[in-house]
Amino acid sequence: MRIPLSELPARLKELPKDKIIVTACPHKDRAAIAMTYLRSKGIPARYLTDGLIGLFESLRGDKAQKFMQDLN
Repeated sequence: MRIPLSELPARLKELPKDKIIVTACPHKDRAAIAMTYLRSKGIPARYLTDGLIGLFESLRGDKAQKFMQDLN
């Protein structure tokens, strides 16, 4: 599900109550803001610590192989 930060307050009801919400943005600044907002509303949330760019870097070449091994 994709909800822009600017729409988050109006769309809170769309979020599942029984799941941890993971917020993400290309870097991480808006993801951290969204996570803080969600937590202030009592919604369990986390953010990608390295942002989407960090995740994509983890999925290239030898790093991708290690990333997949670490998942198991």
